[in-house]
Amino acid sequence: MFALNRNWLVMVAFLFCFAETANADLFPLFSDDGGATFSNSYVVVTGNTQTVDVFLGQNGANTELSTVGLFSMGLTATTPSTTAASITSATPNPVFDFVTTDQFDADSFDWNAAAVSNPTPMAVEIYLGSFDVTTVADGTTIFSFADIQPGTGAANANWLTPDATVLDESIFGAGGVETFDLTIVSQVPEPCAGTLLAFLCVGIVRRRAR
Repeated sequence: MFALNRNWLVMVAFLFCFAETANADLFPLFSDDGGATFSNSYVVVTGNTQTVDVFLGQNGANTELSTVGLFSMGLTATTPSTTAASITSATPNPVFDFVTTDQFDADSFDWNAAAVSNPTPMAVEIYLGSFDVTTVADGTTIFSFADIQPGTGAANANWLTPDATVLDESIFGAGGVETFDLTIVSQVPEPCAGTLLAFLCVGIVRRRAR
């Protein structure tokens, strides 16, 4: 699915020579309000489009993201079925301006980029990018988020801090093979009690008018 271009490979290889594997509590986060709140499940009215913001967060005693920052990232998202919902756009955070992969289709997207010219983002939750999910039928769609290139070694080091600490296995476990799921439930909303009462009142008024 993914191949590093030569310039990016040279850069990663250089950084990897001085890197050490991090011991961090890091994980993807999902938000529908710009990072004010986070969830791994959203309900979307069938026929509507939901924008989901993707962040990398930290917890516990680790403060790596907020004190050192994130130099590069490599994320992929996939779903086995687009019967109920599909991806209609996906855009990485433009602060990661050295882009080697930025593509999407209905059932997946891939981002691989680094903040080369721009200042390295530093925050408790670092914004990675956003994607749109459009629901077309009632049902449940599960998106799995993973390291864009699992494995070990320089060619697989996609998540790095500016001081060359490799974060891939800190996020996605040994070998970078763990995944994080986001669930989108699409459904037609049921009429609320107030709406039903309003229809009932209209019916009574019309009946009396006759």
